[in-house]
Amino acid sequence: MALTGTLDVVCTIPPDVDDRKIDFIQWTTDGNARPDLNERRQILVSCSSGQTLVIGLTIGFDNPDDGQSTGSTAFTCRKSLTATVSDTHWEYQRIFSSPPEYDRPVTVIPDGGTGPYTCAWQKVGGDLYSSAQSPSSCTTSFLRPLSGIRHTFYCESGWVAVVTDATGARFTSPQVLVSFYWEQGS
Repeated sequence: MALTGTLDVVCTIPPDVDDRKIDFIQWTTDGNARPDLNERRQILVSCSSGQTLVIGLTIGFDNPDDGQSTGSTAFTCRKSLTATVSDTHWEYQRIFSSPPEYDRPVTVIPDGGTGPYTCAWQKVGGDLYSSAQSPSSCTTSFLRPLSGIRHTFYCESGWVAVVTDATGARFTSPQVLVSFYWEQGS
């Protein structure tokens, strides 16, 4: 049996097993006979995220001296890919000549799916000049050129991280609101 680790499980039997010709095939799921699947060399079994299943198989051979081969495999269907973010707001502020203050970096936290994961931060609206400091990392701060500002300045932009797992599944994180506030004295 080959279990793919996806929400659909594919089980395959080769044309012969150890050079023995197959006479019959019987499948079970969770100990229940599956006559609708008998005689099939490949089956597809759907399951829910996190569900545990047992796939059983009995193979009878053409030569009566070979007997039967019986076995089962228990597995848990992987969880669908999701992601959360450590914070839904990130802020930079500088007032007069004080040193700037800004929030700690934001981290997108993948869950489920199949690791390893890649992350890509994307702006979904707002200020044109803000950018992600580490756009292809799961953790980033944000940047914006602020030189030349003579008065009070405020801008916002929205950001999401697109998380991709090893199977190519994608999930878009909740949005992070990024703001820059600059107050310059006269």
